[in-house]
Amino acid sequence: MLNADAMKEWGSMVEASIKKAGGKYVVRGTNITALEGTPPKQLIITRWDSMDALKAWYDGPYKDMRPMRDKAHKSVRAYAVEGVPN
Repeated sequence: MLNADAMKEWGSMVEASIKKAGGKYVVRGTNITALEGTPPKQLIITRWDSMDALKAWYDGPYKDMRPMRDKAHKSVRAYAVEGVPN
C-alpha cells in the first residue's frame, strides 16, 4: 500500500460500486495463511452473476476509479475466473 488515506477512500467507492452493479464480496482480508508459496498481502474475491456483468462493471464504473487505486497500491493483480456451477 502506498497511501492509506487514498486506500480508504478508494475502498469505500469500490465497495459501493460493486454492490450497485450486483457483485458480492466472497473474500476480503489481509489475514492470509500460506500453505505453499508466498501469499499476497491482501486478497479480495468477488462473485458476479456472469462474466459479462463483471466486465461491464470493470470496463464501466470501475474504469474511472483505477487512477485512485494506482495511487493507493504499489501493484495490483486482477483475474476473472468462471466459477463452478452450483
